[in-house]
Amino acid sequence: MGPCRVGTRLCDTAYQAPGRLTYPVVFRAHTYFMSSLENRQKFMDNPLHYLKLASPPPVVPVKLAIVGPPKSGKTMLARRLERDHGIVCLSAGEAVRQFMVEFPTSNLTKEMDTHLKAGVTLPDALVVEALEAIMLSQRCQTRGYVLDGYPNTIEQVKLMTELCIIPVQIIELTLSAKEVHWRGTADRHSPDRSLPLHDSAPILDVRLSSYKRNIDVVRSHYQKEHRNWNILEGNRSKWWLNDKCAQLMNEQLKTAQHYLEKRTVGDAASIFGLCVSPDECKNRLGEFSHFCP
Repeated sequence: MGPCRVGTRLCDTAYQAPGRLTYPVVFRAHTYFMSSLENRQKFMDNPLHYLKLASPPPVVPVKLAIVGPPKSGKTMLARRLERDHGIVCLSAGEAVRQFMVEFPTSNLTKEMDTHLKAGVTLPDALVVEALEAIMLSQRCQTRGYVLDGYPNTIEQVKLMTELCIIPVQIIELTLSAKEVHWRGTADRHSPDRSLPLHDSAPILDVRLSSYKRNIDVVRSHYQKEHRNWNILEGNRSKWWLNDKCAQLMNEQLKTAQHYLEKRTVGDAASIFGLCVSPDECKNRLGEFSHFCP
């Protein structure tokens, strides 16, 4: 993390990745990496000012999920967040493919391969197991993840909860059926498309109907248990959606970092916004219950 970012107490940490520029500067026996030339110049002008600042807040991984009807822009938004913030974009299909490539001899890969060769849909239990394994990667554990179009059913939600996969913020993109079909038509006639995809009008109707049939139960569950459901209009500009998601991410990080800082020094800390369910809160109450001794 660049010292200039520490000085502003920004919650999101600068990250290093192939193709992403950083600007190092050597001061005494240490090398510091800056996120921009401007920050590097600020540090060089007065390095002691930044070195005397308080320690940066603890690094907290981002945990997001983006759901919505077909053609609502879920994948585009998730990819932009991955590019801008260094988090891992994961869809169910990508998680399965990545797991089968990285663990070709595992029992889970063999079981999934059997289903795929038979031409049947993978059971949700196998998909969630693969998703959990991919989330153990270093980048997911440090930077965080954004789930692209998952979960879609209450069964998937229950399986994820059993494995402690709970997105701290869930973003639902809303889009009318008319707009879904308009975008589908535009995509089918796009000059950039080289291969046919499963987005004909009848297929879009089936996918949209399935989404509407399941999403109400999923929404109700997260609103009741974790209060982490956010609804955004999918027909807004991609820049507006990206800014709103970045704002939600920053709020999530601030809340988690504030809690960790308070607990580190032994102070009372609020758990609001940390996705603690009512049952979990009740089970973890101490002998004084809701009263401070």
